[in-house]
Amino acid sequence: MNALNEFLSNSKATSKLKPQYYLTTSLVGMLIITSGTAVVFAATDCLAALFQVDLDATVPALIEGNLWPILFLLFIPVSILVNMVPIAWLCGLVLVQIGCMEPKDLKHFALRSRFPGHWFKEAAENPLNERTQDAA
Repeated sequence: MNALNEFLSNSKATSKLKPQYYLTTSLVGMLIITSGTAVVFAATDCLAALFQVDLDATVPALIEGNLWPILFLLFIPVSILVNMVPIAWLCGLVLVQIGCMEPKDLKHFALRSRFPGHWFKEAAENPLNERTQDAA
């Protein structure tokens, strides 16, 4: 299973989490998106200076013959993805400190959005069980 499929599968498993962990993962996701958006706004001036774009110009003047709008739109998801791992890692460290997660689960939580088994409503709903059985 490639990393993207695993990430998507783990993201779908969020609905099977216990309510407190569902809220926790939702808050982590909101923090990732908020920090990614903040990076976009902070980096806009840098990108504009790099491409010599006048941000006070009208929209048609910005778009005409310029890669600026395309690069700006591509930068939005890239900045969110780049923020995902460090923010999830920091939140995971907090969750380890307060006892919601074992240190061994931190890597999987931050890099693959994989949740610890005890976070699920029922053990049968834990997608990790399926992977463990497939490996055997």
